[in-house]
Amino acid sequence: MASLHKNRRTTLERIEKFVSRIYFTDVNLYGRIYPHQENVDIFHWALPQDQHWKSISFDEIIKQTFLPQKIGDCFGPTWATHYFKIVVKIPESWSGKEIHLRWNSNSEALLFNSLGEPLQGFTGSPDHQKREEFIISKSWEKKGPEELVYFIEMACNSMFGAGKGGMIDAPDPDRKYSLEMANVAVCDTCAYHLLIDLELLFDMAKELTEADGKGDSRGYQALYAGNQIINAIQADDWKNSFREAQRVSNEFFKYRNGERAHIIDAMGHCHIDTAWLWTYDETIRKCARSWSSVIALMKDYPEMTFVCSQAQQFSWVKQYYPSLFEEMKHFISLGRFIPVGGTWVEMDGNIPSGESFIRQFLYGQRFFLKEFGIRSQEFWLPDTFGYSAQTPQILKHVGISRFLTQKLSWSLVNKFPHHNFLWEGIDGSTVIVHFPPGDSYEANCKVSEALKTERNLLDKGRVTRSVMLYGFGDGGGGPHKPMLDRMERLKDVDGVPKFENSTPNKFFENLEAESSQLCRWVGELYLELHNGTYTSQADMKKYNRSCEYKLRDAELLLAIAFTLERIPLADLVDLRTNVEEGWRLLLVNQFHDVLPGSSIELAHTEAKEWFRKSLQLAAEVVDRCISYLQGTSIASYSLLNTLPWSRNALIYENEKPLKAISVKPMSWDDDELGDISPVVMEQGGGIHKISNKWFSVEIDSSGRISSMIHHASGNQVVPTKEFGNQLVLFDDIPLYWDAWDCMDYHIETRNAVNRPSCTEEEVHVELATPLKVTLKWSQPVGQKSRVHQKIHITAVHSFIEFETRVEWAENRKFLKVEFPVEVHANQASFDTQFGFLNRPNHKNTSWDSAKFEVCGHKWADLSEPAWGVSVLNDSKYGWSVHGRTITMSLLRSPKAPDANCDMHEHFFRYALMPHNGLKSRSEVIRESYNFNCELISTKVSKDTSTSGSWFTVNSSSVILETIKPCEPVLGDDKTPVKRILVRLFESCGDRTHARIETSLPFVNYMECNGLEEPIGPLLPFVVSTKGQKFFTASFTPFQIKSFLLSF
Repeated sequence: MASLHKNRRTTLERIEKFVSRIYFTDVNLYGRIYPHQENVDIFHWALPQDQHWKSISFDEIIKQTFLPQKIGDCFGPTWATHYFKIVVKIPESWSGKEIHLRWNSNSEALLFNSLGEPLQGFTGSPDHQKREEFIISKSWEKKGPEELVYFIEMACNSMFGAGKGGMIDAPDPDRKYSLEMANVAVCDTCAYHLLIDLELLFDMAKELTEADGKGDSRGYQALYAGNQIINAIQADDWKNSFREAQRVSNEFFKYRNGERAHIIDAMGHCHIDTAWLWTYDETIRKCARSWSSVIALMKDYPEMTFVCSQAQQFSWVKQYYPSLFEEMKHFISLGRFIPVGGTWVEMDGNIPSGESFIRQFLYGQRFFLKEFGIRSQEFWLPDTFGYSAQTPQILKHVGISRFLTQKLSWSLVNKFPHHNFLWEGIDGSTVIVHFPPGDSYEANCKVSEALKTERNLLDKGRVTRSVMLYGFGDGGGGPHKPMLDRMERLKDVDGVPKFENSTPNKFFENLEAESSQLCRWVGELYLELHNGTYTSQADMKKYNRSCEYKLRDAELLLAIAFTLERIPLADLVDLRTNVEEGWRLLLVNQFHDVLPGSSIELAHTEAKEWFRKSLQLAAEVVDRCISYLQGTSIASYSLLNTLPWSRNALIYENEKPLKAISVKPMSWDDDELGDISPVVMEQGGGIHKISNKWFSVEIDSSGRISSMIHHASGNQVVPTKEFGNQLVLFDDIPLYWDAWDCMDYHIETRNAVNRPSCTEEEVHVELATPLKVTLKWSQPVGQKSRVHQKIHITAVHSFIEFETRVEWAENRKFLKVEFPVEVHANQASFDTQFGFLNRPNHKNTSWDSAKFEVCGHKWADLSEPAWGVSVLNDSKYGWSVHGRTITMSLLRSPKAPDANCDMHEHFFRYALMPHNGLKSRSEVIRESYNFNCELISTKVSKDTSTSGSWFTVNSSSVILETIKPCEPVLGDDKTPVKRILVRLFESCGDRTHARIETSLPFVNYMECNGLEEPIGPLLPFVVSTKGQKFFTASFTPFQIKSFLLSF
C-alpha cells in the first residue's frame, strides 16, 4: 500500500534510477534488457597510414590478414581507419529470441555484411548518442552456416571529431580508442518496452508536477503509475510480475487526447555537417553510417518518415556506397525517405553571392530530379548563422515558397517573436516560414520536448500543428530505435500533444491553410550570435569572392564563344564540365561551417585546395575561350572588360603607368583617354597632400586620412580631429564559441594601431606620376604582427585605395579599420545578394544594439540625399556602422576549433569613395564590381569580328549579373542546348525599364526562373536602326529576372 504522503522528489529519483544505464544496473530494469550474452571472435587489420579508405575496395579488405584482438585493446591514432572481422556463434538455446550484435569501440564505426553492403552505423560516444546494437534477428532461427561473419570499419574519431580537451578544441592528433564491447546477446523485448514506458512516465511526472504539490493531475497519475510499476516487479518472479507492471502501464497510456490537442508533425532527421570538426572525407562515411541506420529502422517501422538535405551528400553515397544508395532510392519512391532543401549543401546564409545562392538550388534540384524524379518544395537550412533579406526572392525565383529553420532560437539578446510567419524580402517577395518550437533539429521524442513544442509556441491560436525533427545531428547519427518507440507510445496520450509521422509537404499544406492569421516579418533574419564568422578564416572569404567572379568570367566567355560558334562541340562539352565542376567545388566550400571559418584546420586546408582547383578550372576555361575568340588581327596588349559598362584603367610598362584608357562594355575594345586631370602631390610637415579629378586628400605620417575634400560637393569627408584609415585592435575573447562569436563587450577594448608615436616606417612616396601616386608605410600590430600598406590615388578612379599586407600572429585579437565620415544619416546601407540592405546606425532598441557586427559584401555606405561616403573591399564581410563611423572587420585570431586560424600572411584591398549621395548609388555599385572583377589581360591577337560590346544595358541601376550556357537536358549532357541564360537585377531599389542590347546572333528570348525553366512566352528580338538587337524588361525594386536567349 502506498504511503499517505508521497514524496515527489524521492519517487521521481526512484523511477529515474530504475531505468538508469549507470546506477544499480545489477538490479534495475535496464540491467534486464540483455539477460544472456556471449563473446564474439574479433580479428583486426589496420589500414596503413599512407593509404586512404577511399583507395581500397571491400574485396581487397577481406583478403588482408586479420589478427585476433580482445576487449580493451586500443586503436589509433586520430583519423586512422581499422577493419575488424567479427565471427558470431549463436547458441541453440536462443532459438526464437531477438538477437543483437553489440559493439562499442568508443568511436564511430560502420557494420558490413560479408558482401560488403553497409548495414548500420555504430556510435561509441558521446554517451547520450550511443548506438551499440544491431538487430541480427527478431526471432532467431538457425539457418545456414554455424557462424555469422560481419565486418566493421572503425574510424578513429568520435561523433564530434577528436577535440583535445573540449568538443570544439583543435583535434588531438594522437588519440587512441579502446574496444569496450563486442558481443552477441539476447534482447528481452518485454523489459525494453517497459523501460520505454517508465522513461515516459518519469518525464511526464517531472514536467507536469511541481515541488509544492501544484501542477497537472495527469503528472501525478504518471508519478504514481511509475511507482506502482516498480513495486510490481519482483526479481525472483520476473515473468508474472512483468504482466502486472505492463497492466499498470497500459492502464495509464490508454487515456487519449481531446480534439483540440496540439499536433506534432514528427519527422526523422539527421543533420550532417558537410565538414566541421572533421573533413569532407569523413562526412562521406558519416552519411553511410547514419543513412544505413535509417534504412534499417525504416524496415522495422513502416510509418517512419525521414527528411534529408544536401544533394552533395546523396552524390557521395551514390559514388561510394551504391548498394545503400539503391535502398535509399526505394524508400524515396515510397515517399518515406524524403530529400529536402533543394540545395547542393546547407550553405552559409549570409556570405555567398546571390548567384551562388541560385546555383545551390540549380545543382541541388537537378540532382534530385535526375536521380529521384522529384523536386524539393521547401528550403531547409536549420543550422546556419543568419539569413539574408534577399532569401525570399531567391526562393521564389527557384520555385520555392516554404522555409524551415530553427537557428534564431540561439539569439543571445532578443527572442524572435514568431515560430510561424510570412517572411518578406527586400523586393517584397514573401515565403511562409516555420521554426520548430522545440528549438531543435535533433529531438529525442521525449515528453519534455513535446510539451516544450506546445508551451514555447509563439503563435498559439493561429496554428494547430508544429514540426518536431527527431534524430541526433551535426555529426550525424539520426533517429534511434527508442525515439521511434517513444513516439509510437505517445501518438495519442492524454497530457501530451499528439504525435503523427509526417512529411514536410503535409505540414506546410496545413500551415498554408492556416496562414491568413500569420504575422509578417520584413527584412533579414539576423542571428544575434556567431557574428565573428563574417571574418574568421580570411582565406575562405577571399577565395570565395575570387571564385565567384572568376567563374562568372569563365561562363561569360564560354557563352560568347558558343554563341559565335567558335568552339568545337567536344571542347564545349569539356569546358562546360570544367565550369560545372568549378561551381560544385565552390558550392561545397560555402557550407555553413566552412565558408564561415568554424571548422578544424584539416577541413580548411582541404577547402583551400578545392578553392584553388575551382580557380584553376575557371582560368583554363577563360584562356581557351579567349584563344577561340582570337583571329589574325594583331594586338600586342589588350584588356578584356567582362562587365556591361565602360571602365577606366591604366596601362603599365615596367610597373609604371604608361597611359589611361577606357575599355568598352563587355569588350576588349578600348580608347585612350586624352585630356585627363593629373594626380598632383605636395609634401610638407609630415603630410602628403594629393589631389585628382574627384578629391583632395591629406595623409599623415601614420597612413591616416586627416582631411579629404570631395570636389563635386565641396564637402569634407573626415570630421575634424578624427582620422580615416584608422586601424584598431580589440581584445576578442568570446564566452565559448571561439571561431564563431565576437561579443558586444569587445568594442570596449579599442586600441588605435597607426598613431604617430607607433609608426615604425612612416609614410613615404613609392611612386609619383601624373597618372598615379603611391604612398607606403608599415608598423607593428599587437604583440607579434605587422601591417604593410600601399595607398594608391590614380587619375582614373574616384576612390583612394589601400593595398594591405598583414603578417598576422595574434592570440584572440580583432583587427578592424575605421572611417569616420562627415555624413548625417540614421541608417547605413550594406551590399547584399542582388541588392542592398539598410540597417540602423544607432542603438535605440535592443534589436538595434544587438547588431553591433553585421554582414555586408562589396561595400557599405552612409549617405544623405546628395552626399555620401562608401567603403569598398575585395574580400571582407564583417562590418559595423555606428553613428558616423564606418568600420570594416579585417582579421580575427580565434584558437578553436583551429588553433592556427589565420596565423599567416594576408593580402587584401579596400577603398574609400566619396560620392553624390543616394542619387549616385549606382556609381558606388558599379565601382564595387570594378573593384572585384578584374580586367583580363591578353597579349595575343584578337579578331575584329568579335569586337564591339557583346551586351550593354541602358539602365544605370540594372546589373547584368550572369551570362552562361544553358544547362543541358537532364540525362543528355553531351548535347548542348542552343540557348544562353542571362540574369539581371535592379540594384538601387528603383522601378525602372531596361533595354538589353547585344551584338550576338540571337533570334528570340523568353523569361525563365532560376532553374532555367520558361515562365514567359517566346518573343523575337527587336532590331534597332543601328542594326543592334535588343529586348526590354521592366523591373521593380531589387527584382531578379532571368531570360533564355536562343540562337
